[in-house]
Amino acid sequence: MSRLMRLYGFLLLVFASTTAYAEPTRPTALDVFFENTAEGLTEDEKLQLTEQGESHYWAIVTDTPDRLVVASLPFLESRVAVHLFLNDGNTGVAVVGTNSGAACTIEVWRLETGGRLVPAAGPDEPPASDFFVQGNSLPEGIDPSIMLCLGDANLEARPLFWTETGLADIKPDNTVDFIWNGRTFEKRIRPAASGNGQANDTPNTVQQ
Repeated sequence: MSRLMRLYGFLLLVFASTTAYAEPTRPTALDVFFENTAEGLTEDEKLQLTEQGESHYWAIVTDTPDRLVVASLPFLESRVAVHLFLNDGNTGVAVVGTNSGAACTIEVWRLETGGRLVPAAGPDEPPASDFFVQGNSLPEGIDPSIMLCLGDANLEARPLFWTETGLADIKPDNTVDFIWNGRTFEKRIRPAASGNGQANDTPNTVQQ
């Protein structure tokens, strides 16, 4: 099992078993990350990360109350991130995401009063048509797949366009992401830097 998947599994076990946050303490991403001992990181590795910012295989590259990013050494190409999207209180959702090259995954957890984290549904994957302006469509023989990824401040939809022989180089007109409004994620469609799309200033609400 790769180090990335071991660390990802560790984070999921931590999320599933975290119950100890007490009001009015506000949880942080680091709190969630290191709450419990689980397979994936040894106690020495966790101690090294907290005291030195890195261990033999991993380094903390971002550490704020709401966001923690741990990347694989030496090139930082594989990353696992924890992001807390909170409302005005201490509830909201926690998202753990992996990012390695073109591939990414997310898991969404609902943070309840008292800090208990339970599995939750994330936003639905947007249709491929969201990435193109009206009148533009995919050529025949193209099979789109959409991944939801954890970005720096929101959730991002990442399209891949497949042919029978591999990935096709197709530039979308639009970008699609999901913005946390304090209660739920709202879908936002904007012109891509390399596309010809028009901004959609009215986001579609995706209930969490």
